[in-house]
Amino acid sequence: MVSHSRFRSWIRRSVKFEKLEDVSPAFDLVINCAGIGARELVQDIDLEPHRGQVAIVPKIDNLSCAIVCDDPPLMYAIPRASDCVFGGTNELSDNLDADPTTTARIIDECTRVLKIQNPLVLAERIGLRPFRKSGVCLERDCLPDGRTVIHNYGHGGSGFTLSWGCAQKVFELAEELPGQRR
Repeated sequence: MVSHSRFRSWIRRSVKFEKLEDVSPAFDLVINCAGIGARELVQDIDLEPHRGQVAIVPKIDNLSCAIVCDDPPLMYAIPRASDCVFGGTNELSDNLDADPTTTARIIDECTRVLKIQNPLVLAERIGLRPFRKSGVCLERDCLPDGRTVIHNYGHGGSGFTLSWGCAQKVFELAEELPGQRR
């Protein structure tokens, strides 16, 4: 088995590349978790931005588990340690501006389902979910210079849900590489 600490020294944050080949040749393994950035990084035309907007509200005392309603309109309430996330949206858009009308709709739907009064909105959050029309890209590939790349992107609105299993699969693919210490 490969030590987790062995991988820790390879991780670089906030580094920008125009193509994966720009990664230093000192690294023989590249893990591509570029999210929506993979659209340009690896020229993946199946990748599209799905805009998500949520409202952060104070903790709801009687909400002990997440509530999700997939039927239109999309609605979810996720309790956290000190607040609660009300959502949400799933729109094909790369607009990162908060929409007050959308926030009002989210609050109205969540309070209707939870049968509570409208809470104070502490914050609005907007993010782009990297949705891939042909499904999640989780595979091993080769760069032109022979180095290995493992792609892991395109999870759309299921990124958090799938993160544990996908991370495990990336680790397994990395362990299978020839010449890796076990």
